[in-house]
Amino acid sequence: VKLTGTLQERFTLAMDNEFVRKAITVKPDPVSSLADAEPFMAATIIADALKQSFIPNQFSLDFIHEMVGRALTHHCYVFPNEAEHQAKIYNPPITEVVPICLTGLAGLGKSRTIDALKKVMPVPSEYHSPYFGGALTLESYWYASAEGKESGKSLLLWFLFGGSGRKSGNFDRLLLECRRRAYRDIVSLLLLDETQHISLGLGTARIVTILLTLMRIGPPAVFVSNFSLGHKLFKRNNEDK
Repeated sequence: VKLTGTLQERFTLAMDNEFVRKAITVKPDPVSSLADAEPFMAATIIADALKQSFIPNQFSLDFIHEMVGRALTHHCYVFPNEAEHQAKIYNPPITEVVPICLTGLAGLGKSRTIDALKKVMPVPSEYHSPYFGGALTLESYWYASAEGKESGKSLLLWFLFGGSGRKSGNFDRLLLECRRRAYRDIVSLLLLDETQHISLGLGTARIVTILLTLMRIGPPAVFVSNFSLGHKLFKRNNEDK
């Protein structure tokens, strides 16, 4: 049983800058009747329209192109054929990837760029195989907001159980299950947004632990950070940096 070409074709389209530009550009409906509105209300209407809009620049297009390329490379590594895919599920390779840090000033559009990347990544796709006894839903990426994540374990619990509220589990078992699930579903990219919120009330050592956990799952990883967190990380010891 082979994967349908749909997944690979979507990766291919996402490597085309013109396709990406059209897919991620957001132009809200023009605002009107502002002359009759109270000044504060008019300002709020304009601000809301500006927040909805997204006009990608060359950096955003290049960043998305590179991340999709990394994801496609990982996808091909995980599923060269059905036998190797199954082998990786039973014995997930222990790898450590160097995550990509997307950083910049507040309000520059980092999170919007991540949202745009999610738009062009392949949508969930069903994979039918007698081995799994039915349809398996493949996911091209996992996304998490760092807000509220207090440890590497909480990040693993989010990837495995979402917002179920589960807080218990052995870290090593959770990491192993996360690796297995990522290989089973051919997750090809990990996205961690709003990492500046990790730093609220937590020491830098805890932040490093969360990022190291992100590295150890297997797929290529991206975390979004402001400059403040970056400066804190650069003050760590060499192996952490």
